[in-house]
Amino acid sequence: ASVSSLVIACVGFPLFFTLSEASGIGINIVKKSSLNLYLSIFTLLINGLLNYSLIPSFGAKGAAAATIISFWIYFMLRTLASWFYWRKFPLFKICFFPGLCLVFSICHLFSSYSEKSYVMILWLALFFGAWFSFANLRAKLLEFILEKSIR
Repeated sequence: ASVSSLVIACVGFPLFFTLSEASGIGINIVKKSSLNLYLSIFTLLINGLLNYSLIPSFGAKGAAAATIISFWIYFMLRTLASWFYWRKFPLFKICFFPGLCLVFSICHLFSSYSEKSYVMILWLALFFGAWFSFANLRAKLLEFILEKSIR
């Protein structure tokens, strides 16, 4: 049962890494690739500090929380650097929904079995919030897919 609560947090770090690759593309476009190294080292140090402080008290849950928090910080730093050096894109949605994913993942990680239903309601609300918030993007994607399939 305790392993099942780790799964959500453990799949969060590949999600945040993938998002950071997409949102941080501007760093490479403007040829500031050394910034990626500095951000990685900074995030590594944060991960080490979080692991050092959370693992003794929480064990595997502390390690999972430290890792997902670190990768969220990495995502945020790369996104902000890309925004600063390359293009000014709308930051709110890009930062808000992954931030909620981080918070809900940690809530899920540290909630008891009886509290899991409340956390699932939060996840469901997040899903519908993102579904309606990105409706225009879904429509553009569907239009693009249909246009390519006709050719």
